[in-house]
Amino acid sequence: MFINAIKYIAKTIQGDFGFYFTFDKGLNIIRADNSSGKSTVISSIYYALGLEEIIGGRGLKTLNSALKDSFKVNGNDVKVISSKVFIEIGKSNGEFFTSCRHITSDSVDTKLFKVYMNEHLSKNTDLIGEPIFKFIHDAGGANSENGFHLFLEKFLGLELPEVLTNKGDVTKLYLQCIFASMFIEQKRGWTDYIANTPYYAIRDAKKKVVEYVLNLDTFKSEFEKEKLKSEFTTLITEWKSLINEIKFIANSKFLSFNERIVTPSEYKGLVSLSKSIDGTHVTLSDYKKNLLIESREIKSSLESEIEPTSEEITAEITIQTEKIEAINFNLVSLVQDKILKKHESVAISKLEKEISEDIKKTKSLVKLKKFGAEINIHSANDFCPVCSQKIDDNLVLIGKPVLSMDVEDNILYLETQKKMLNSQSNAISKEIEIMGRRELQLRNQFSMERRLLTSLKEDIKENRNIIRYLISKQVNIDSELESLNSTESSIKEIEQALNSLSAKIKENREKWDNLPSGDYSSADIEKIMLFAKLFRSNASSFDYSSADIEDIEINAASLLPTLEKVELREIIDVKNESSASDFVRLIWAYIIALYQAKKYSTGNNHIGVLIFDEPGQHSMSIESQRSLLNILSHENNLQSIVAASFDESENNFITTTRGLEFKYINWDGKVISSI
Repeated sequence: MFINAIKYIAKTIQGDFGFYFTFDKGLNIIRADNSSGKSTVISSIYYALGLEEIIGGRGLKTLNSALKDSFKVNGNDVKVISSKVFIEIGKSNGEFFTSCRHITSDSVDTKLFKVYMNEHLSKNTDLIGEPIFKFIHDAGGANSENGFHLFLEKFLGLELPEVLTNKGDVTKLYLQCIFASMFIEQKRGWTDYIANTPYYAIRDAKKKVVEYVLNLDTFKSEFEKEKLKSEFTTLITEWKSLINEIKFIANSKFLSFNERIVTPSEYKGLVSLSKSIDGTHVTLSDYKKNLLIESREIKSSLESEIEPTSEEITAEITIQTEKIEAINFNLVSLVQDKILKKHESVAISKLEKEISEDIKKTKSLVKLKKFGAEINIHSANDFCPVCSQKIDDNLVLIGKPVLSMDVEDNILYLETQKKMLNSQSNAISKEIEIMGRRELQLRNQFSMERRLLTSLKEDIKENRNIIRYLISKQVNIDSELESLNSTESSIKEIEQALNSLSAKIKENREKWDNLPSGDYSSADIEKIMLFAKLFRSNASSFDYSSADIEDIEINAASLLPTLEKVELREIIDVKNESSASDFVRLIWAYIIALYQAKKYSTGNNHIGVLIFDEPGQHSMSIESQRSLLNILSHENNLQSIVAASFDESENNFITTTRGLEFKYINWDGKVISSI
C-alpha cells in the first residue's frame, strides 16, 4: 500500500480553503514550524482512513479545530461552514481508490465514506462513476460488506484473523490495531512500543499484532490452543453437571451408580444404578424384580386368612422405624450441606462484587489518566494532582524483585478472577437448586414412610391384623416402581447426553494432541531471531547507549525487547533526557524492524507504510535523526512519511537530510490556505 495524495477542502463565507499534498513511494518529509499544521495534515490522513482511534478517540473530537470549526487567515478567524477530506490509496499492482469523508456537514454523517475506484487526486481528474458507499464506527462495520475497514482490508489483500478477548470470546484483530504498529502519532506514540493500540479488550493485543505482522505460525496454533482449551473447560463443566444430576437423582432414590463414569476417559456409554439392601448392592433391575415379588406376596397375604405372628409384626415395625430414621438422617445432613452451600454462595457473591468494584475503579483511573493526557492536567505527566507523587503505570514499585503488572494486565487478571467466581457461583446455585429438589423428595418420602408406620401401629391397636398397613405398603410399592421407572427414563436421557459429550471431549483431545508442541515452530524461531537481529542493528545505527546492544533479546513471551529478562524501557531521570531519547531510539528500531523482516521472509503482513510524527523527541541528537532518515530512505518498497520541525532550525534540517533522497513538503505560514 502507499498513500498517493491527501486533500482537505473547507467551505467558508470567504470562499474555499484547504490543502493538497502528494506523496512519493519512498521517504517523504513534511517540514514546518510548530503550530503551523504538520499534525493537522497527519491527523487528516488518519481520519481519512477511519483510523483516528490511533490518535485517541472516534470522530471529530480527535481533529484539530482548524479542520472542523475555524482557522486563522492573516490573523482573522474564518468559520468553517462545511469541510471534508479526500485520500488516494494505491497498490503496486496499479489499483487505486479515492475516498471522501466529511468532517463538518449538515447533511452527511461523519461515519459515511464515498469510495471511487480511480486516481482522482494525483491525476487531478473529476470523480468518475458511481461512488461505493461504506460506513465506519458502527456495530458490525469491521465484518460487514458495507464496512469501510473490511473494504480496505480486502483492497490490501489482508486476512485479519480471529483472536480471543480478555473474557475468552472470539473477535477480529481489527485493522486499527495493525496500523497502530505503523502509524506513530506525536503525543503518545513515542511513549511505548506500539503505544496507541486502540482498546478492544483483545488479549495480548500488541503481541498479537506483532505475531500477525511477522506471520508467525504460533499465531494460528496459539489461537487454536486457546479455543480448544476454552471448549474443553466448557465440555468438562457440562460433564460434571450431568454427573451431579445423576448423583442427586440416585441419592434421592437411595440408589448408587458406577463411579467410573465420573471420568470421561473411563466412560463406557452405560450408567449402572444399584440399591443397597442390608449392605449388599443389588442392580436396579433386580431391585425392581424384588419389589414386584413383594407386591405379589402382599396381594397373596391380603387374600389369605393366615394371620402374621407378633414377632413378624414387631420385625416389620422395626424395619419401618429404621427406614424412617435413615431418611431423617439423610434429610438433616442434606439441609446442613445446603446451608453451608448458601454461605459459600454469599461469600463468593461478596468477592465477585468487590472485584467488580476494583475493575470499575481501575478502568476509571485509566480513563482519568487518558483524559488528563488530552487536557494536559498534571496527572498527564504521571503525577498525582493532589499529592504530586509519581503515578506508576504498574502495580509494583520500581526495583522490587517481582514481575510488574501494568494496568491492562491488572484489568485482565481481575476480569479473569471475576469470570472464575461467576462460574463457581453459577455451579453452586445449581447445586443448591438440586439440593432443594432432593430435600423436597426426602420430605415427601419421610411423610410417606411415617404414614406406613402409623397404619401398621393402628392396625395392631384396633386388632385389624395389618390390613391397612399391607394396603398402604402395596400402594407405596406401586408408587416406588412408577418413580423408579421415571428415574430410569431420566437417567437414559442423561446417558445420551454423556455419550454425545464423551465423543466431543475425545475429538477435542485428539485435536489438542495433533497441535505442534512448544510455543513456536522452528520457522517462528528463525523469524523472531531475524527480527531481533534487525532490531539490534537499527538500535546500533541510532546510537542507542543505555545498555549493551548485543545483550538485548526479543522476549518470546511478549515479543518485546528485554535485557536479562527485564523489558527495556526508559530509565526515569527527570534531570537527564538521554535515557528518554534512548527509549525513543528503541521504538524507532522496533517499528522499522517489523517492516524490514518482510524482506527476508514470505508471508509478512506489513502494509509497507510508516508514518512518524515528530520522531525527534526528548532533545534527540541530529546524528540519530539523520540515521533514522537514512535508513528510511534506503528501504526499498517502503513509503515513509515523517513530519518534523527540526527544532525550527534551517541548519538542523540541512545537516539531518544532506545527501538523502526524499520528497520535500513545506509551506509558508499556516497549512490551510485559500484554494
